[in-house]
Amino acid sequence: MALLQSQSIQFASSTNQAYTQCLEDVGTMIVSHYQRFASAPRVIQLAGKAGRNLVKEFSNQDLQGINRVTVSSGNPLSKTL
Repeated sequence: MALLQSQSIQFASSTNQAYTQCLEDVGTMIVSHYQRFASAPRVIQLAGKAGRNLVKEFSNQDLQGINRVTVSSGNPLSKTL
């Protein structure tokens, strides 16, 4: 039984890592496309760590210093309960 639980945790861990990597790759690609093609100003709603929202306008010039997107996931244990 312990072996089955261990294998399950390892599978979930690698799946979560792959999912996080996918989110980072897609986010980086979206920012890259906005850097190249978003000539008109855009509006975005951001959610912060404390759950507060911020609406902000941006253009492709505002994104020029961004090279990649990173994702920080929460505690995986809290997602299993």
